[in-house]
Amino acid sequence: MDSKDKKRMPLMFTSTKFKKEGDTIILGDGIKLLQKTGQIVLGKQVLAINNLVKTVYTKNGLKKQIQTINSSSPVNVIFMESYRKFLIVDNHVYNSLYFQLFVLENYDKNLYEPVTLTPMTKIYKLKI
Repeated sequence: MDSKDKKRMPLMFTSTKFKKEGDTIILGDGIKLLQKTGQIVLGKQVLAINNLVKTVYTKNGLKKQIQTINSSSPVNVIFMESYRKFLIVDNHVYNSLYFQLFVLENYDKNLYEPVTLTPMTKIYKLKI
């Protein structure tokens, strides 16, 4: 198999055991979030963050704060406050229908109708 034929593994990293040291959040496995510069350290690589997202569930449903830092970056950081969890995902994962529906609750209202949207269960009905 030619190296061009190999599919690149998507980036999806989760961290629930993180700690803050100054302006840096240590996520584990050589991954650090540099808050002051809007960058992420992945091992020996330092990259700008594309989207920095914070989600939290309130009595009125999911609330999101989305800040685009560098739209040409391939890495997105999501802090799911209600779960005390960080997600680090590439653009392919971030833009996937699954991620948009089940993590961010973004959906086309002409195509989908939510049946159940709770922190633990999300069910959508396709309208067509």
